[in-house]
Amino acid sequence: MIMYAFFGGLVAFIFFNAEVSPTKPAPVSTNGSSTLSSSSPAKLNKEDCDNVQMTVDSLSLRTIGHSMIFGTGTAKNISKDSLRNLQAELSFYTADGKFVESAISDIKPNPLVPGKVASFSAVNVINNGTPEMKNISLKVHSVMGDEVNIVTQEMYNLICK
Repeated sequence: MIMYAFFGGLVAFIFFNAEVSPTKPAPVSTNGSSTLSSSSPAKLNKEDCDNVQMTVDSLSLRTIGHSMIFGTGTAKNISKDSLRNLQAELSFYTADGKFVESAISDIKPNPLVPGKVASFSAVNVINNGTPEMKNISLKVHSVMGDEVNIVTQEMYNLICK
């Protein structure tokens, strides 16, 4: 499983290459790489640490039978402010990175006070002819569209602590 962080401003998009299991979610792990796009490397710099608002503790992809695929995860508010009306935008991809579909989930609880962990989940229905989904990406934003700066907990601990 490989993690890629896409930096837009700071960190706004995390991409996980998950081996999908029909019975259990894939754990989050990283190889420490982060990219601006799939072909252009970038890094979380120490000076950007104060701008990170949430750390992603888990993100998994699992199938239920042959008809549904779930993306679920947890994230922690590490900012000094309560974060309100957040949504997780989960995008599903094939093993070779071709976009299939996305789904949006409200992040609960709302508001998310500093130091608290939130959860989210989204489902995608698998129809006949839908490509097999192996990868998932996460983008967090408010319902008004303001992006939230996110990074994996592992990367935050490595760079910012």
